[in-house]
Amino acid sequence: MIAAVTVFCGSSNAVEQKYFTAAGEKLARRGWRLVYGGGSVGLMGVLSRAVLAGGGHVTGVIPKALLDLGVGEGGVSELIVTDGLRDRKAITHTPEVRLDRNTLRRHDGTQQGAQNGSD
Repeated sequence: MIAAVTVFCGSSNAVEQKYFTAAGEKLARRGWRLVYGGGSVGLMGVLSRAVLAGGGHVTGVIPKALLDLGVGEGGVSELIVTDGLRDRKAITHTPEVRLDRNTLRRHDGTQQGAQNGSD
C-alpha cells in the first residue's frame, strides 16, 4: 500500500499548472501524503495547494534560507526545516514512492534524520 508520494518539481511555471492541479487532486483522493520541497511558488505551490484543497496531508521540506526568503508554503500540514539543500534532498529520499518528472517508480532505502521546524 502506498502511504506517501515524494514529488520533485520546480518553482517555475514552465509546465501548465493544470497537470499539477490534477495530480494534487488525485493524491488527495487516494489518501496519499505529499512530500515535496516546501515551496509556495510555481509548480511546487500549485501541487501542494491542490492536495490541501482536496483534504490531503502535505509535508514540506525546505531549507531555512529559502524559508527566510519567504518562499515557503505556510499552510502545509507539516513543515520540516533543514540547514541546507543537501539535508533537504536526504530527507526527501525516503523508501516511499517518488514521482520524478514523468515517471512513477518505487524506491527502497531508509529515511535520514530531520529537524521539525515546529520545535
